[in-house]
Amino acid sequence: MLLVILICFTIAMLAAFVGSLAGLGGGVVLIPLLFLANGNIEGFEWVTPQTVVAMSLLVMFLQTFPPLYPLQKQSGSIIKLAVCF
Repeated sequence: MLLVILICFTIAMLAAFVGSLAGLGGGVVLIPLLFLANGNIEGFEWVTPQTVVAMSLLVMFLQTFPPLYPLQKQSGSIIKLAVCF
């Protein structure tokens, strides 16, 4: 279990590093590495396409919405725009 946590932490740090260095999203690294770990490392049987997509969406949410919160408090325009769509 500890090995799985350490590998997940390493994958996350690598995805964040490459994503910030290259200007790409971390999913470019995160998704393929998790799928490779599923087939090759014991303890990653829980990795399915559904869990990887859910993790990717969670990462996008956590990276996108917190910086927008102060802007929304200032103008309220983000909520109005979101309701339109």
